[in-house]
Amino acid sequence: MLVNLYERQGNLEKASQAVTSLLGKQHTQPATATSGGTSQTQQPIRQRSYEPELRLARISLRSGRYNEAVSQLKPLLNKLSVKELPEGLYLIGRAKLELSKRTTDKNKAKKLLLEAGIKFMEVVSYFPQHPRAPRALLLAGEVNQRLGNIKAARKAYLTVIKQYNKSEAAKLAKKAINLLTKTRSHNNS
Repeated sequence: MLVNLYERQGNLEKASQAVTSLLGKQHTQPATATSGGTSQTQQPIRQRSYEPELRLARISLRSGRYNEAVSQLKPLLNKLSVKELPEGLYLIGRAKLELSKRTTDKNKAKKLLLEAGIKFMEVVSYFPQHPRAPRALLLAGEVNQRLGNIKAARKAYLTVIKQYNKSEAAKLAKKAINLLTKTRSHNNS
């Protein structure tokens, strides 16, 4: 609750500290042992939730600490449950997209854009019904646009509109297509 309060107040540094403190107090559930070779009915071991780590990465992302978000997320990707994985992929894609906007090295920017685009498309391909999928596809369109692949960008935007027509991402995709059209007609005049 304290983390939520700090986030609502916009105090992301304190929210980050609170999550970090919680992470230090978490314990994983030990496996159930059998005694003397007799088989006992074992309770299934619940997979540990990585929501606190994902939350910390979201806070880092919103605070503009993109490298920190990437370093928090990379080691988690192979540990996340199927339920948490789309969020992890989306967040790392967002962080890499933002990093690409902030580098002056064109090769590094291109590499970051490609990596971001792959993460976004993994969300869309493997988890098309996840709440992050519409925005991930929209951002994949932005990645293509930044890479100069206007045809692929337009296709991504149109797919957002078609598949996720009631989403906020669809509204943004319509605006992006309109801008592409205006830019194209302006460049042709």
